[in-house]
Amino acid sequence: QNIKRQADIAVLDQCIDMATDPPLLGTDLAKELRMRGFTGVTCILTGSADHVDCLMSLPFVNVAEVKGCDMRKLAQQLKAHLQKQPKGSKSCGGGGSGSGDGCCCSGGSSASSTCGTAASCQMVPSKL
Repeated sequence: QNIKRQADIAVLDQCIDMATDPPLLGTDLAKELRMRGFTGVTCILTGSADHVDCLMSLPFVNVAEVKGCDMRKLAQQLKAHLQKQPKGSKSCGGGGSGSGDGCCCSGGSSASSTCGTAASCQMVPSKL
């Protein structure tokens, strides 16, 4: 018997694969998951504290934290979202530029608007 169950939480590194062209970003995957019907909690880990607020503004991201953050705090945030999130409450509304670079990145040229772009990942070395 083949029973499929959707995951409750997807935790993704923002800079998944910088060697591909275009680079694969956690926000790309989170957006794709939502478009395919994922209703669980999405969490993006980033190497830059400056990008957390921008990532949190994306309609398909529930939690964003800096890599190396306190794991107990992160677990509490994820648990809180699991408990309060109605199924399917955050889905991608298509407000981005269409290239998978994140909704907060459309219509802006300031450094803070590049949270979901490959350029922002290349500036921040990954640390696990």
